Amino acid sequence: MSKLLSTIVFGLVAMANPALGAVPEWIIPSPITIAVQVGKWIISKDNNQEVYYVRVQATGTSETNARNEAFRLAVDQAVGSLLVSETKISNGDLKQHDVINYNSGYIQDFEYVKIHRNNGNVTLQIDVYVSKSKLAERISLPGETQEKLQGGKIAEAFRSMQRENQTGDHLLRNVLNDFPNRALDINVTNIFYTAPNRRPTLNVNYSVQWKPQYVNAFKEAVSNVMHSLSTKDRPSADGITFVDNKGCFFACYASYVTDHNRFNVLHSGLQNHAYIMISLRDIHNNSVYSTCMGFNHNLLKYNQNGTYNLYEDSIYNYGFTMDLGGIDVSRLDTVDLKIVSQKECNL
Repeated sequence: MSKLLSTIVFGLVAMANPALGAVPEWIIPSPITIAVQVGKWIISKDNNQEVYYVRVQATGTSETNARNEAFRLAVDQAVGSLLVSETKISNGDLKQHDVINYNSGYIQDFEYVKIHRNNGNVTLQIDVYVSKSKLAERISLPGETQEKLQGGKIAEAFRSMQRENQTGDHLLRNVLNDFPNRALDINVTNIFYTAPNRRPTLNVNYSVQWKPQYVNAFKEAVSNVMHSLSTKDRPSADGITFVDNKGCFFACYASYVTDHNRFNVLHSGLQNHAYIMISLRDIHNNSVYSTCMGFNHNLLKYNQNGTYNLYEDSIYNYGFTMDLGGIDVSRLDTVDLKIVSQKECNL
C-alpha cells in the first residue's frame, strides 16, 4: 500500500472511530443535571391528559443512575417539591431527625435523544413526560400496536409512582406522629371546690382547640399528598375536610381525597387516643399528685362513609372533678393540664 493511500485509510478510520474521551458537540458542559430547554405543560395525544415535557441532560456512573437524575429534575420542575425537616429531642438527646423531600409527580413517559459513554460515566439527553395526578391508577403510553407492552417504560413509571407513594406516606406519618401531643392546646378556664357527700372535691373547667401551627403543617402535608376537591364538593370516601367556621360567613371548607392505602395511613394516625395528664403541684412546683384520664374531643369527626371532618378553629369546653380525699389540700398551689398519648400515661 502506498504512503498516500495509507494516510487516506488512516484518516477515514480516525473519523469513523473518534478517540476515547472526545466530547460530542451535543453535550452541554455542566457538573449537574440540567434542562436543555425550557419545560412546558402539554396535552398528551395518547390520553388527552396534561403532562409536563422537558428535555434533560444528566450524567451518572451508569445509565440507570443518569436516567434517575434526569427523572428527578424533570419531576421537580413539573410539580416542585416539599422539603420537610424535623428534629426530635428528648432529655437533651437527639432521638430522631427526618428530612423528607416529597413531590407529587411521577414519570409518565420518556424517550432517549442521545447517549454517550466515556471513562465509566454515561451522559444522556432524554425527553421526559411528567404527570401531576395525585390519584394516578392508569398509565397510558403511546404504542405502535396494541401488542407492544413497553415493559421498560411501564416499569419506570411504576417505580416512579412507588417512590411517590412511599415518600408521601412517610411525609403524612411524620406529621401525624405529633398528634395528639403537639397538635392540641389545652387551657384551664375555671377552678372551684365543692364537697359532695362531705368529700373535698376539685372541679376544673378547661378548653381544647387545635394549635394553628399544627393545622397549617397538617394541611400543607395533606394538600401535597392528596387530591383537592372544589369548594362545593365533599369526599364520599377516603378523604378529609378542614372546616373553618371563622374564615367565612357560614363556613369555609378545604376537602381532599386519596387512595385507600394512603387514607389508612391518615386513619391510623388520627386514631391515636388523646389523654389529659393532670398534675397538682405545690408552691415549689413539686408534684403532689398526678393522674391521667381519657377524653372524647369534638375537634375531629370520623364519618360513616370513611372520611374525616377537622374543625380547625373551634374551641370546645370540658370539665372534670377530682376527689381530694387522701391528698394534703394545704400543699396545693397549681394544677397543670397537658395533652398526651396513651403511651405517656403508661396505660
